[in-house]
Amino acid sequence: MQANVKAAVRPWAAMAAAAWLAAGCELDDGHDIDHTPAEGLGSLVVDNNTPDDIDVYVDSVSVGRARDDSSPAFDLKPGTHSVLLVQDDRDRNYRSDVDILAGRLTILRVSIRLDDDDYRVEIDYD
Repeated sequence: MQANVKAAVRPWAAMAAAAWLAAGCELDDGHDIDHTPAEGLGSLVVDNNTPDDIDVYVDSVSVGRARDDSSPAFDLKPGTHSVLLVQDDRDRNYRSDVDILAGRLTILRVSIRLDDDDYRVEIDYD
């Protein structure tokens, strides 16, 4: 039954996205990220566009939680850091090394893939 639900969602999602883009609109999560890193640091922003609460680990240390539909910022030393995002009930996760730049935001835009329910993460710098 699960496979049938996913198959039914795909055509609807594709048609909605095509109509949105054809109208000349940009996809916007509605999250305003207004954060300035502390002096000499950069910030990791977890832009959570999922219904999940996500536990955030940096270099194997818990730094906090990105509640559903939020965008918390975590100030870090510049450099490459290992980031792990784990859904509160442990069904989904994401792991990657990310670059933190002094005075800049490293934004992880987290959504859920419709085809396999895993996290989809896009990395932007601001």
